[in-house]
Amino acid sequence: MQRALAFQYLLERVSLPVEEGQLIVGLRGTGPKEIPTYPKIGVHSLADLEIRRLYAEEMIPFWRGKSMRDLIFGFLPPEWMAAYEAGVWTEFMEQRAPGHTVGGERMFRVGLLEIKEEIADALKNLDPHDSEYYEKCSELQAMDIAADALLIYASRYAEEMAKETTDPARKQELEKMAEICRLVPAHAPRTFWEAFQHYWFIHVGVTYETHPWDSFSPGRIE
Repeated sequence: MQRALAFQYLLERVSLPVEEGQLIVGLRGTGPKEIPTYPKIGVHSLADLEIRRLYAEEMIPFWRGKSMRDLIFGFLPPEWMAAYEAGVWTEFMEQRAPGHTVGGERMFRVGLLEIKEEIADALKNLDPHDSEYYEKCSELQAMDIAADALLIYASRYAEEMAKETTDPARKQELEKMAEICRLVPAHAPRTFWEAFQHYWFIHVGVTYETHPWDSFSPGRIE
């Protein structure tokens, strides 16, 4: 629930860049080559980015020893650590979060509103006497919040397209893009253009949430 609410807070506020000539919107950052940092995944040093007081005084001290990388390293045997420090191998968490997930064709066949209905049905069918009832309920509620976050993100982009432009051809493109952003990912895509935008909203959401880098894909998109 905490992660889901943080995700929703983020997508309610992130920048909405629209590059010149761009037809598919959504960017994990404020522009090309500008992305967030993820101290919850792995904390290294100030050399990883520009020196910033907040990162130095608050982020690193808070996450040191609590990040996923630190927790994993705490369980590894001395022999593994010795080989790692000698440069025999590197470690996946040095670069990104765990992932390698393929969304599959189902993501193109349903919209998030349909998924929210499935979540609501699953919540209704939970057994209050189940020993894992609270955990299951919290997970489903978090899924619902995450879906809402992406719907908010797409809706914000639809509003962004309404900004004026002096180029008639570009204005027509932006109007079409706004129409698509109102349709997907709320509903299943109907056209090639809608399908790519639908997938890309989901892709940006996944990479915003946990930084899996290149490890989330739709699979064989053809």
